[in-house]
Amino acid sequence: MIFPTAKAINTTQLEAFLHLIGERIGLKFLSGDSKRVVDALNRRMGEFSFSNPEEYFQLLSAADAVSGLEWEQLAIHLINGETYFFRDQGQFFLLETRILPELIQNRVLERKLRIWSAGCATGEEPYSIAILIDKLLPGQKDWDIRIQGTDLNGDFLVKAEKGIYGQNSFRGTDPAIKDRYFKSIRKETWALRDPVRKMVTFQCLNLRNKNWDALSGTQFDLILCRNVFIYFNPKASALTANQFSGFLREDGYLVTGHGELDKRKLKNLHSVLYPESVVYKPGEQKITQTSSAKPDFNSEMIAPEPPKPAPNPISLIHNSSHRESRPAGVFNPVVRPNRRTTSAPGEQEERPDTTTEPDSSTLLKRASLLANRGAYDEARKVCSQALKNDPLAFDFYYLLAQIAREIGDVD
Repeated sequence: MIFPTAKAINTTQLEAFLHLIGERIGLKFLSGDSKRVVDALNRRMGEFSFSNPEEYFQLLSAADAVSGLEWEQLAIHLINGETYFFRDQGQFFLLETRILPELIQNRVLERKLRIWSAGCATGEEPYSIAILIDKLLPGQKDWDIRIQGTDLNGDFLVKAEKGIYGQNSFRGTDPAIKDRYFKSIRKETWALRDPVRKMVTFQCLNLRNKNWDALSGTQFDLILCRNVFIYFNPKASALTANQFSGFLREDGYLVTGHGELDKRKLKNLHSVLYPESVVYKPGEQKITQTSSAKPDFNSEMIAPEPPKPAPNPISLIHNSSHRESRPAGVFNPVVRPNRRTTSAPGEQEERPDTTTEPDSSTLLKRASLLANRGAYDEARKVCSQALKNDPLAFDFYYLLAQIAREIGDVD
């Protein structure tokens, strides 16, 4: 027997659940995530009217269809689906001025684009891409454009298909875009206009399932999987990223959240470094560094002003090696290589040694997750701790600025 009969989940039981979750679906959690994990477990135990954690643990440990279905439901409760339009202005600037124009140039003869937003939550990301394409190809000019959004949370997808959003989904969005592509249907509620809404379709897909039959035969020009891998352990993230490579066209792109594939062992992807983001292309491991000067491409550009440059040029040395409902959050810091010693690429993540000080990468991830959940004071404390150790860690200044903007403290 693993657990004593008890209604509450104690620390030992929680550790057993966390180990099982990491083993089965590849999710990882920080120490500050304990309450959220326990809340999710309690909600699912309530669905089965289990009287103690042992019963639920046994259900999850089973190798049958019921257990498999329950893992999908538990994953939905464990992952945060927070997102909004044009999240991460740097990456969207790169998409609009470099990546999408390049792909459009490359497809000018066949006039076809295929794009996949993996872990799309309530649809803001794929619709943002649809808006960019409409700006670059007004009316699409007889192009065959299909944007596929997938997520494991069916409730999120129902909302995404409706294309109706509240004010929170538009934070940071240019008012001109809102006026052009949305119509007000009631107070602080807007509906996406049909021409763009109809460019996107949605379907349920769990990225941690090895079989992606629903997408078999499709080769994508662009895959976005942002703020998803941050919740995967190193092995799961590498496996999933390598699986993405089989769905990319030869000149396609994979865009992830900042630093999510750092030090992962990627077999079929290589890094391309832009000032705004690291992105990935199919092929052997190598590092390509480039500017974000856009290719020669004539199209309508009504984008917001590009983001302000970082205080100093970013020097990235990347060793490649992997919200689903996106573990989405409000803040997306640019993660530079860790100044401290890290484990070798592909190594399994080990429990942190509480006798040593957390490294910069760990502190940045912790601060970002806290900020994503609205724990701004705690996030600021973590940033302050990191800056005491390294006053030149500009990522933390950037995150502090994002927090200040989010809470209106911009004086």
